[in-house]
Amino acid sequence: MCKLLSFLLSLLIASAAMAQNNRSAVSVNGNDLNPCTTASPCRSFGAAMAVTNAGGEIIALDSAGYGPFNIDRAVTVSGAPGIHAAISVPSFGITVNAGTSDRVTIRNLVLISVGGSNGITVSSAGETRILQCLVRGFGSVGIALSVGNMVIDRTSVLDNFGATGINVVSTSGTGHVTVTHCLVQGNGWGIIANYNIDALVSDSTIADNGYGVMAESVVGTQLRYAEVTLERCTISGNETAGVRAEGLGGNNAAIVNLSENVIAYNLNGISVNGQTFVSSFGNNRFVGNGTDGGPFTPIAMQ
Repeated sequence: MCKLLSFLLSLLIASAAMAQNNRSAVSVNGNDLNPCTTASPCRSFGAAMAVTNAGGEIIALDSAGYGPFNIDRAVTVSGAPGIHAAISVPSFGITVNAGTSDRVTIRNLVLISVGGSNGITVSSAGETRILQCLVRGFGSVGIALSVGNMVIDRTSVLDNFGATGINVVSTSGTGHVTVTHCLVQGNGWGIIANYNIDALVSDSTIADNGYGVMAESVVGTQLRYAEVTLERCTISGNETAGVRAEGLGGNNAAIVNLSENVIAYNLNGISVNGQTFVSSFGNNRFVGNGTDGGPFTPIAMQ
């Protein structure tokens, strides 16, 4: 009888240890030995991730610092509305290594470098959404994508001096990236779309960077292209060029499409190097640049 009770107790303990949450929580008053529920939260995102089901969510309940963490599954990680959920980053902030069909959402988080190289790094995921975040002061790149698709909305990427604000490339197939309603300011390079990337940047401000937006394909000798479409953006005060297209080596090509942008007070409005194709819908405004660039290939409205 004692052996049976002992066996049943061990099963209960094992089941409890494997129990997962659909909704987990972290708090400034939490403890990582807690079950990470809203009633009994954990202290760190890393502890909460370990007990959260794929497809679930993790919520920061209070303004506090929560530390770097990894995402290895489809999940939403967010700060509750009105709070300041901060991550001080000495090396890497948030690293996404999810499945190739997983959708990951990162929302309302503040990532500040304290000597760190990368803010958000996506090494594997099907789709990553970065919404209403602040990413500031990194030494290598603020937001980096190497595979999959990405949407960045209402996010500020600031003061990554001598580094890249947003750097996207696809090492496997074509990646699709959308950047909307964002502020990208004070970086060495604002946004770089590398080879195998289609990027749409709309309704955003790209200001006071070294280069504002780049379409760049310079790796390898096979056919690779990088394409950026800019729509209703303010591209201003960038030290070297507001928009740069560069396609070098083999069949590499860089493509830029322009519509309803204000491109103003840059050293060069548009600059090109190598095999490039810059097209315009004829409705952009160029003001006060050292040189505007062009002429551009016209695109008919339809």
